[in-house]
Amino acid sequence: MEAAGMARRSKHEYLRVMWQRYQRAGRRERSALLDEVTRVCRYHRKYAIGLLSRAAPPRPPVRRVIRRRPTYGEPVKGHPNFPSYGHRKLPTLVTWSWRLLRRAPNRL
Repeated sequence: MEAAGMARRSKHEYLRVMWQRYQRAGRRERSALLDEVTRVCRYHRKYAIGLLSRAAPPRPPVRRVIRRRPTYGEPVKGHPNFPSYGHRKLPTLVTWSWRLLRRAPNRL
C-alpha cells in the first residue's frame, strides 16, 4: 500500500481505523502497526506515535479558505454612499509637490 498522493481525507479515515487497532493491540502489534502507518502515510515514527496514542481518534484536518478582498470598479466608486479617502492624502500631496517644485523649477 504505497501512498504517493494520498488525500487528506483518506489519511484521516485510515488513521481512525489504525487508531482503533492501536488501542487494542499489544506491544509487538503496536510496533508493526507503527511501521505500517509510517510507510503508508509517510509520517515520522514519533509523529505517528503521537497521533495513535491520543485519548481520542485524530480529528479531520481543517481546511481554511483564504479569500481576496473585494475590488470595486468605477461605477461603484462613483456612488454617493461609497467612502472616498482621497481628501486625507491631498495635504501631503500638495506639500510634496511644492517641495519638488522648489528643488527643480526647470523640470516642468
